[in-house]
Amino acid sequence: MPLDTSGHISTGIGLFFEYREDAQKVLEVLLKRSAKLGLTLHPQKTRLIEFGGQAYWKARRMAIKPDTFDLLGFTHLATRTRPGKFTVHVKTMRKRLVSPTGISEQLGDRHVGATG
Repeated sequence: MPLDTSGHISTGIGLFFEYREDAQKVLEVLLKRSAKLGLTLHPQKTRLIEFGGQAYWKARRMAIKPDTFDLLGFTHLATRTRPGKFTVHVKTMRKRLVSPTGISEQLGDRHVGATG
């Protein structure tokens, strides 16, 4: 596992379970084992979410957006195919994208009203 500059071990992992109870048990065990090794999990980056076909259709019925998660530079989101079947789409995380228009707007602002 790579070490970052602060000496913390950094890694990305996604664990997927059919039942929430199984996920909660594994999370408890993972917390205990990492504590034995002197490691901690980042509380804001460690979470349980509903994700998958059932969660997608449940969110649609409730007229809310299904949960998404970021892992290894990509945002994973639940959606459906054209025929209507569940699928997972992966796209680059928003914060990883560089906006070329933002750069050109900044340059353009400096030259507004400039005469040759």
